[in-house]
Amino acid sequence: MIGSNANDVPRGTPCPDFGLRRVDTGEVVKPSTLKAGVDNFKGLVVMFICNHCPMVGNLRPMISVIAETYMEDGIAFLAIQPNETSLTPMNGPTEMKGEIVTFNYTFPYCFDGDDQSTSRAFGAVCTPDFFVYDAQLKLVYRGDFDGSRPTPQGQFTPKIPMEKMFVTPGIRIGGAVDARYIRAACDALVSGDAKAIASIPEHPSEGCGIKWLRNGKEPSYSCSEYDKGSEHLLKMHLAWNKRYRWWALGYDVLYFFLGFFGFKRPCIANQLSPGGI
Repeated sequence: MIGSNANDVPRGTPCPDFGLRRVDTGEVVKPSTLKAGVDNFKGLVVMFICNHCPMVGNLRPMISVIAETYMEDGIAFLAIQPNETSLTPMNGPTEMKGEIVTFNYTFPYCFDGDDQSTSRAFGAVCTPDFFVYDAQLKLVYRGDFDGSRPTPQGQFTPKIPMEKMFVTPGIRIGGAVDARYIRAACDALVSGDAKAIASIPEHPSEGCGIKWLRNGKEPSYSCSEYDKGSEHLLKMHLAWNKRYRWWALGYDVLYFFLGFFGFKRPCIANQLSPGGI
């Protein structure tokens, strides 16, 4: 686990200029297109998420609901998948497209795992990691979605006590996902109250460290499974990958034929049996 407090991004920091392609349509997404995509633009929520992370898997259904709700109030949403995929192939565009189908994402979902320059520019540390910007695209909140944390289930079966895995104060292991932190930020932006916006409480995010390309451009806060002392994590990922590739092959063949009947391929990771991918 690593938290967003490993790399502080101060309030008031401008939203980086970027251009990323949606994995579903190929459309280029920029801050300007996001602003133009909602009526009466009041702010932007940028979400660093992925397919394999159990912390993100805990939030995905509610992420979809929150985005649909606040887009009607002038808040634009963007999701970015920051991980390179040699270590975690289940984070690639195929599974991203499956996430869009499975969870009915109504916002752009973009892949940054081939270059990661956008993720570095934002200062993202982990998945999940949320950045909220005002109507002038200045940062007003960076951190967690809410205080909920998943219980051991499905692909997420840690061998250490949950209380030792998560260290952020105020967390609720197994608690309901209520999006209270993101709701507070979005409500302040929708209200237009400058005092409320300036006093949005921040809560650091906590999750799986971003898998950075090993190309000499890794940020200083990079935490890699290839680092000495993390051999057990590397072994775990390699075991997941071996099993994932068989599942992916099966899904690709199955939905090739089901596609003729209008069925779209869902994502895989959170649908696998207990014990891990």
